Amino acid sequence: MTKKILVVENEPALRRIHRRELGKIGYQVVEAEDSYHAQNMILQDAEIAGIVLDNNMKIKNEGYNFFVRLKESGDERLNAIPVVFCVTAFPYTEEAEKLGATVVDKIEAWMPGVYPTVMRGAFGSPVIEEGVS
Repeated sequence: MTKKILVVENEPALRRIHRRELGKIGYQVVEAEDSYHAQNMILQDAEIAGIVLDNNMKIKNEGYNFFVRLKESGDERLNAIPVVFCVTAFPYTEEAEKLGATVVDKIEAWMPGVYPTVMRGAFGSPVIEEGVS
């Protein structure tokens, strides 16, 4: 079984890029166009094992606010989901990292070898071993 990663981004083209790149390294990908849809998906799908938040979301701090709501939810499962911010000019880097997020510059992320390294570092192996959650 492979880990399911949720990509949250309002631009379909960027969601497709994340889907392709995460798929190349073995992850299963689901998509949400905004934090409202992402929250519904996370609550309904316990198999989501990681989240990629792209800062091109409609409102610049929407992704960060969504992340903070997850961390402050009091729900152990939601709080444990690893999050990667793929960003440019992100004013919340320090705060996000203190709450456990991985933050990567969008330009650097697409340099050869960087994207797979960052994603594997945040989400671990794309394969879920039998009996291990």
